[in-house]
Amino acid sequence: MLQAPKYHFTIDHQEDLLANVDVWEPARDGVFEKGHLHSYYEILVFLKGGGTHQMANEIFDVEDYSIHVLTNNTFHELKRTTETDGFEIIFSDVFLNQLQQFDTKTNYVQYFLQSHVLNLKKDEFKEFQVYFTDLINNKNNKSFFYNLVSIILLKLISRGGMENKVTSNIPFERALLTLLNNHYKERQTVEFYASKLNMSLNTFQRHTKSAFGKSIIDLQNEKIIQAVKFSVSQKEKSIKEISFDFNFTNLSHFTHFFKKHIGVSPSAYKKSSLS
Repeated sequence: MLQAPKYHFTIDHQEDLLANVDVWEPARDGVFEKGHLHSYYEILVFLKGGGTHQMANEIFDVEDYSIHVLTNNTFHELKRTTETDGFEIIFSDVFLNQLQQFDTKTNYVQYFLQSHVLNLKKDEFKEFQVYFTDLINNKNNKSFFYNLVSIILLKLISRGGMENKVTSNIPFERALLTLLNNHYKERQTVEFYASKLNMSLNTFQRHTKSAFGKSIIDLQNEKIIQAVKFSVSQKEKSIKEISFDFNFTNLSHFTHFFKKHIGVSPSAYKKSSLS
């Protein structure tokens, strides 16, 4: 069965795992790249707007001087117009984790847990412009380039009000997010995650609530909902096949879950998505 492609870093050397920048070629009228997922994080910088950008299940108009932050393993589809101008910065978990270890006062993990859209005024955009220019001009100066990427990430986080947030749970957050990414399709229990992290149930639940403001089941369901909405909206798989992919024992359980969280049945959602 066909699925949305998932892209990874193409590497010749270990350092290429960390971060890179790609300046876009002019878009051709009516030609769009098929929607896909990335194993890495991506920051799309729009000097000139035009078109739309879908991230997960939300579609955003692309505006001048906007910055779209795309978390990893999230479906996205960018439909540029011939007027759209910009570039993208990509970086890996390895790069993000190194930053987090170096700067323990800033919660990189939390900020990049979700995607963000920043629609800036021209004067606000100028705060980033000097770093963007230096970034593109110094792509091959790896040490300087990585410093510039880290500065840009920190500026984005500071705009989100997450700088200097208490981050004593960062190792826990990182470990839990890794587990969640690997096992959410299995619809695991609270006990499963607590056991994997060698924690008592009460301690695990307390740490999860403190770190994310919600339970592990809520976090797991959010990932499942995002994934099943995309899968159901595609032609390639039947609803029954999708329900098995997400470890539902029968179709009625999947339909109940889908309708509870999304408000309509899978078949109705599929019909509206394909119409």
